[in-house]
Amino acid sequence: SFQMILLLLLSVVSISSQQELSTNLTQQLYRPDGSVAVVSSVSCSIKKDERRDCETCVAKGTGCFWCGDNDSCLPYEWYFPGCGLPHVQYSSCWVNWSAVAIVVAILAGILLVLIFVCVCCCCCKLRAARQRRNQKAGERREAKMEASRTAMEMMQTERRAKREKEMEEYRMKYGIPKKTIE
Repeated sequence: SFQMILLLLLSVVSISSQQELSTNLTQQLYRPDGSVAVVSSVSCSIKKDERRDCETCVAKGTGCFWCGDNDSCLPYEWYFPGCGLPHVQYSSCWVNWSAVAIVVAILAGILLVLIFVCVCCCCCKLRAARQRRNQKAGERREAKMEASRTAMEMMQTERRAKREKEMEEYRMKYGIPKKTIE
């Protein structure tokens, strides 16, 4: 199963690298009565002397695809007109395009889930980093406030000691006894 998917992906890559980019495969012809006729510039018709199978149709180039539903070779535009996706054979007769579409859809889904998980992980890591940064900033503010509080208490203690010393000097100078509270 895994080998089949890998083989399908490799074939899609090789097919897409071999294809020529042709966006205008049809021409519009304007009739004298004003109506428009759409004519394909790629001839996908199989001649009577050619085998009517997928290999013959695919050999006509990237402008044609084989429709297994009605066994016909049709011109390819940017989609597969007139044929259901399970019956389309384009550029290779062994590639099932509905399986390719399913594989591409699954890979796109897996890619979207991986992108979503990566975005969620990044957001969680950023949130955790922001919380750590805010916590450290809060700790720094607390340390700064504590240092400021300690410095103020020391200054108040020094001022109190200085005032008491001055008061003691005045008492000694003028002979005022120290009051004692009993």
